[in-house]
Amino acid sequence: MHASRPAKVTSPVYTLSHDYVRLVPLGLIIGAAGIGLALAMGLPSGGFRRFSFAYLTSYCFALSICLGCLFFILSQHLTRAGWSVTIRRIAKRRGSQTVRQWFAKPPLAGSTPASASTFGSRLDSTWGRRS
Repeated sequence: MHASRPAKVTSPVYTLSHDYVRLVPLGLIIGAAGIGLALAMGLPSGGFRRFSFAYLTSYCFALSICLGCLFFILSQHLTRAGWSVTIRRIAKRRGSQTVRQWFAKPPLAGSTPASASTFGSRLDSTWGRRS
């Protein structure tokens, strides 16, 4: 038997160069300006209510993709599927965004009729009315 050498371990962590690190604050500024522009354009046409419904729709869409990825990962682990290793990595990345979805939820706290009736304020939509 021959002596084995220890495996060479390389770090999978990559660092951004100085040029790219400077782009992060610029991206945050552009994102904040985009949200401000969306609010400014939405206020005259439908007010905050229209923005809230659009935000709710987008939030539910993104959350459904995250939960779908988690279900895909769960089903692949339960069946011990070996063919989906590379696809599962992509699904794990997107499924891990579920935690970040909770940070996007606070704007929805007071904008839905369910939360409005929970906090005792006047229900200002047609969802609770009978036709």
